[in-house]
Amino acid sequence: MNMTSSTKANRFNLAFNIFLVAGMTATTIFKLGQPEVKSFMLLLAAFGSVMGVVNTVMSANGNILTFVFGFIDVLIGTIVYLDNGIMGNFALHAFYFLPMQFIGFWQWSKRGAK
Repeated sequence: MNMTSSTKANRFNLAFNIFLVAGMTATTIFKLGQPEVKSFMLLLAAFGSVMGVVNTVMSANGNILTFVFGFIDVLIGTIVYLDNGIMGNFALHAFYFLPMQFIGFWQWSKRGAK
């Protein structure tokens, strides 16, 4: 049975995405067992990370919905950085990456992305 290169690539991408999500899940579960952990913020950050993976996959496939997942990812990152007092990353996310999600959506839609 001869697999085409696109079939091999699709299988690899699926396996790699499962690997990423499994690794993020295992790390989150491990961190939840640590003392002094803000459980809600950790789970929120984990969800944001998953949105970042979805954003990247959709962007690689040229899907305009990438900006919806990118917005969620960046918004959660902004909240987490603010909560932890990491003001440089907070400012970068709040004042550059968040507005760029709208600009990117506008540019892609202008060029006919679906």
